[in-house]
Amino acid sequence: MRCNMRAGMLRSCPAILFCSLLVAAAPPADPPAASRAARAEAAGNLDQAIALYSEALRAAPGSASLLRARGRIRLQAGQLEFALADLSAAAAAEPKAAETWKLLAEAQLALMRFSEAAGSYRQALKLGLENAALYRGLGAALAAAGEREKSIEAYTNAVRMRLDDPETYLARGRVHASLNHFRDAIEDFDNAITHNPRLAIAYFERGHALGQLNNFQRAVADFDTALSLNTDPAWPLRSDAHLFRAAALDILGRQDEALAGYGSALQANPSSARALLARADLHARLGRHPDALADREKAVELDPSNPTAYLARGGSYHQLGQHDRGFADRTRAIVLDPSNGLAWFSRGNAYLLLNQPAKAVPDLERAAKLLPQSDVLDLLARAREAAAAATPQPPAEAPKEVAVEPAPQAPPTPPVTDPPAQESPAPPPVIVAPPTAPPPAIRPPAVQAGGSPSAAALHDKGRALIQQDKYGEAIEVLSQALALKPDFPLALNARAYANIRLSRHDLAIPDLQAALKLDPNYQNARHLLEVASARTGKPPAAAPPATAPTTNRVPTVREGVPSGTAPPAASPPAVAPPTRRAPTVRDGVSSGTAPPAAAPTTSRAPTVREGVPPVTPPPAAAPSAVAPSTGKAPTAAALHEKGRALIEQNQFQQAVDTLTQALSLAPNNPLILNARAYAQMRLSRWDLAIPDLEAALKLDPNYANAKRNLEASRRALAASTPSTPPPGPK
Repeated sequence: MRCNMRAGMLRSCPAILFCSLLVAAAPPADPPAASRAARAEAAGNLDQAIALYSEALRAAPGSASLLRARGRIRLQAGQLEFALADLSAAAAAEPKAAETWKLLAEAQLALMRFSEAAGSYRQALKLGLENAALYRGLGAALAAAGEREKSIEAYTNAVRMRLDDPETYLARGRVHASLNHFRDAIEDFDNAITHNPRLAIAYFERGHALGQLNNFQRAVADFDTALSLNTDPAWPLRSDAHLFRAAALDILGRQDEALAGYGSALQANPSSARALLARADLHARLGRHPDALADREKAVELDPSNPTAYLARGGSYHQLGQHDRGFADRTRAIVLDPSNGLAWFSRGNAYLLLNQPAKAVPDLERAAKLLPQSDVLDLLARAREAAAAATPQPPAEAPKEVAVEPAPQAPPTPPVTDPPAQESPAPPPVIVAPPTAPPPAIRPPAVQAGGSPSAAALHDKGRALIQQDKYGEAIEVLSQALALKPDFPLALNARAYANIRLSRHDLAIPDLQAALKLDPNYQNARHLLEVASARTGKPPAAAPPATAPTTNRVPTVREGVPSGTAPPAASPPAVAPPTRRAPTVRDGVSSGTAPPAAAPTTSRAPTVREGVPPVTPPPAAAPSAVAPSTGKAPTAAALHEKGRALIEQNQFQQAVDTLTQALSLAPNNPLILNARAYAQMRLSRWDLAIPDLEAALKLDPNYANAKRNLEASRRALAASTPSTPPPGPK
């Protein structure tokens, strides 16, 4: 009866029959394969889940939810390009799905597309998906894209939404440290430690930042804590922690402990040429020259492409009287890096002090072209004078009826003596005073009795503005300080530094000359004067001679400016050792202060906050790499030299292009591969740097600089992918 009634209704209503057929023919909204894919995903069977979602998408092509699900699993499985394609299609199909934009941002971040990732994170936030993890991802993307101030803002929002996440404090502290805001960085590391007292990396980072503020005692304590918390022999930072700790102990005069610390660094990483060179330097300063030579020989064996290692070993050979070997090592350093002015300077100085001025002159002339600084030019003048005095001159015929006065005595040539007893060709990688003054919040400005700021207070304010990269404002404030106290060398030096950062070198020079007239021993002002003079292309500006040796001190916070070539605006602050003394023949440097612009940096310990340990920088005044008048095509060596010069000028993309040309001529040159990788690293293209570094190490497995850069690139690539934060408190 019911069947007849239903049949009659269908016959009487064709529309109902038509609709029922449509419903029967429609595909299910959630294909069965999708349910099975979800179960496979929950069980951790990612490959099976991807296959099932692909099956579901064949039944329901263009489904935003299925594309998002498959993209999410592909992201977990490391199939980044496929994940990016799925999530991009899902975002196009459903542009208001905040979760899709979040996943898309994570894929873009993993693929080093930092600006795109930041845009996707912002889109997810705009659509209402606001949480601490999202802000942390945005902070990581902005930091990697070079937008560090905006990165700090994003991390601050993450902190606001979740106050107990140590990883966020740690990440923000690293960005603060990269901006030289060391006190802010220490505050963040303090918070990270408060919320996770067993976070070894936070103690490591805080120890480094404390060292930047010259607080070496606390730095040692933090490195000790980091090492006690992470006892894993394979911890990547174990060797660096021992190395930094030993360097701080060395500065504190605890030399026996420092030697033990360098030994621990080598135990953690036996192939660390940096630790060997640092320990060798301490051995040499203690008069243990055979021990120093043994360490330097091992460093050369581990890093045979590093000219610094050869210069250091050459110093030991000269110290032990093996001068032929010393000259051979300096020559090897020149062959490895013909644009290394310090290598030419070292060999020329050794020739001069060993009474071979004729051989010294051409080396020092080449050094003067690469390092147009007063120390080099003075030594060249001495060499020319000694060479002229050593050359016999034919007697001149006296004019008739004119009395001939006796010829003046030629200055005595330098005697052949045993080299002095101390040396320091490869100073240890130490943690030095900060390159900028502490923020004013740490030290309130002094006020004069009348209520107006004192010159000292204005000086502090000006240095705080320098720290914030507000150089024009800093110059105005420092000018007010100098109006109150014209004989204020610190303010003169600070104003000159601000002018140098604005490329106003002509304005910096008078301030630095005035500062040195007031304080002839102000080495920081002397270094900056050399830098400013070199940048103007004019002869070095005259500076009053120092009244007493000043190289035995540790750089102080009062200077507030890096003691050497002013760093480029985008460069991370270098970590350099305190100057201890005037180098000698064994160092390959004259008895005056070593030229700062070309001091080798490959032997120092790179900072974790930098992320990228620097390669040896080319001299600032390196000559053009391409021969000007021969009409021949540039060689690979010339293009390599030109590329390094472009790196020095922060023209990283142009350097990449030039070094690519060099590699087309010499594809198996590990030095060129490493240089191009370094330029890619400065552009945050870690994925492009890694293949070059791997190729360099395949050609030269002992190339320690390439090893360090490869480790740094891999760490940066891994760190650029934000980890899932731990669940919040219940």
